[in-house]
Parts: sequence; C-alpha cells; structure tokens
Amino acid sequence: MQGTRAILALGVPLSALWATLLALPRLADLPASFSGLALYAPHIALALGLLVSIAFRRGRIFFSLVNLGLAWWSLRYALQGPASARVQTLMQLAALVVPLNLGVLAWLPERGIFNARGARYASGLVAEAGFIAGACLLYAGASMAVLQRSYVQLPVPIAPLAQPVAAALVISLVSALVAWFARREAVALGIVTAIAALALALHAGRNPDAVSLLVAAAALMLTLAVLQDTFRMAFRDELTGLNSRRALHESMAGLGRRYAIAMVDVDHFKRINDSYGHDTGDEVLRMIASRLARVSGGGKAYRYGGEEFVLLFANRTGDDVMPHLEALRKDIAAYPFALRGRDRDRGRTARARRGTGAAARKLKITVSIGLAEPGARQTAPEAVVLAADRALYRAKRSGRNKVCW
Repeated sequence: MQGTRAILALGVPLSALWATLLALPRLADLPASFSGLALYAPHIALALGLLVSIAFRRGRIFFSLVNLGLAWWSLRYALQGPASARVQTLMQLAALVVPLNLGVLAWLPERGIFNARGARYASGLVAEAGFIAGACLLYAGASMAVLQRSYVQLPVPIAPLAQPVAAALVISLVSALVAWFARREAVALGIVTAIAALALALHAGRNPDAVSLLVAAAALMLTLAVLQDTFRMAFRDELTGLNSRRALHESMAGLGRRYAIAMVDVDHFKRINDSYGHDTGDEVLRMIASRLARVSGGGKAYRYGGEEFVLLFANRTGDDVMPHLEALRKDIAAYPFALRGRDRDRGRTARARRGTGAAARKLKITVSIGLAEPGARQTAPEAVVLAADRALYRAKRSGRNKVCW
C-alpha cells in the first residue's frame, strides 16, 4: 500500500512534465494571442511561487525557486546571446551548481526565509554567483576545457550535456528522491520535479520554448508543494502522522446515518510521562498511532488530543466494529514496548532508574476504548463523540484495558 501511494505521488509531477513535453509541438497551432506564452509563463510561475512561499514562510521552496530562476536565466541568455566561450561557461556552470543546490535543499530542515539561516543561504548563493562570474570572465577557456572533458567512456551519448553536469543532475536527483522516500514531504517531491525539469530543459538544447515551459511547469509544481505542505500541517498530526482533529471534523461533516465512533485513550499515560520522560511518552503515542492506522474493519484513525485518539468507521454499526476493536486492544496489550537507553530517558524517577534486568526494560502499554453509534438520543456526529467519550470513561472505571459500549 505504501509503495503504491509513493508511485502515485511521484507519477503526478512527472506526468505534468511529460504533458508539457507533449504540448511543445502544439505551440505553433496556438492563436497569435498566445504567442508570448513560452516567454512569460516562467516569469508568472516563478513570481507566483515566490509570493506563495513568502506568504507561508517556506524557505526551502523560496530558495529552490531562486535557483530554478537563475538556471532559467542562464539558459535563456546562453540560447539568445552570442555563442562565446564566456556565455557557454555561464550555462554549464549554472547547470552544474543549481542541481547540487536543489539536492541539498531537499534535505535541509524548514527554517523560514528572513532570518539568520536564510541570510546564510542567500550569502552562499551570492558567493556561488561570484565564483561563476569570475570563472566566466577570467577563466572561461580553462573552465570549458574542464567541463567538456570526457572523464568516462559512456555507452550512450549524453550530448549536449557535459559529463560533470550530467553527474550533478544524477547525484542531485537521487539525493532528492532519497529525501522524499525518507520523509514523504511534498517539498522534497517538488524539488525532485524541479531537478527532472532542469535535466529535460538542458537536454532540449537549442529549443527556448521547451526550456521556458519546462521551467514554468517545475515552478508551478514547487508552488503546489507549498500548498500541500500547508495542508499537511493543518490536517496531519506532526508527532504521530495521523489525521488531526480538524480533519476529523471535516470527515464527520460528510457522514451518513450509519457509522460508529470509538474513542481510544492510553492507560496510565501521565504515569509513563512522569516515570520515564516525555520522549518515552512520545514513543508510546507513535506506537499506538501505528497500530490504530492499521485497524481492521474500515476504520480511519485521528489524533484527538493528548493521549486520546478517535477511530471513525463509516457505514458500520457498533456490532460490526466491536470485534475489530477487541482485536486492536489485544494487539496493543501484547506489543513488547522496549525502553530506550538510560541516557535518553532522563526524565525517569529514581525508583524507575533502580530497576535492572529485562523486566525493567519493558513497558506494558494498554488502551481503553469507548464505542458509540447514532441513536435516538444522539444523531449528530458530535453527540456520538461525546457518547463514545462517556463509554471510554466507563472502560476506565471498570479496570482499563477494555472496550465499552
């Protein structure tokens, strides 16, 4: 399931680039009023992306767009300007440096734009621009000799790309892909798209329309990544990765008359936090969330707040859901939760630290569950949530590690 989702997520931006390539031969068939599309599309897409990234304080997207814009400017200048060694050196060096910058940005944590980290990154870009300018003005011939040299005998020609540029593109693309697979962030996926678009634009060679439209498509995908990232922060819980309480309210608004809601609470969670520290408490919550996310019976998991979770079963009755909740409760109770090393559990009490042996390194984690469905007294989903909460406290009072309805 995870692999299928990853393939689908990767296929969307790559399909957009493929559609752009297929549309290129049709540009000549457009009306004269659209003749400036290839010229102005990158300006509009880059400007829109920069404004959106500033509005949402997304530094990685902002600097990715800056890099993409610099690469596009260099390519356009090289295609429209004189075919001199300096101009070609500018294009090749920009094509070498920009993908590497994007590959690094895929891994950097989000730190905003207008702050000390943003200033340091901007300073690095200025230093790179100074290096490229110096190489173009003072050492154009030597730079081109280094760039155009064949370092490896390849079975397939990669012209018009120089081997160092092709290597930078491959390394950066692999780096961004690994970052995306590791974190599943929309930003990293947008950067993958930008590197792929840049590679296609460089391979397009002397086709300025292809370069412009590919850059515009990449800029739009980066802008979309900002919106996806913002949506994720609004509707996903950062600690557990589950849908948030806001997402729960959105889902409840679309329910029919037949559904069941379960409230899940971690037993003795305050004692776990007090005895073993908040880091261990967070690990417990992530473990619980991973099991809730895999609940059978068609349930969808949400983090409600603190150590409370909600399971929403659309088109199910309480009788349908009860066996799945019992299986979930038993699965969590049987999970061998192992404590981490002592240096990481600094919040433990002295009593907990005195424990030794395997028994002292394990925690038995259990949950109590309250179940409710619509009835004569509660018809609205909010009322069913309250009924599930009352059932949860009955489970707590009757000894915990139980499902009550």
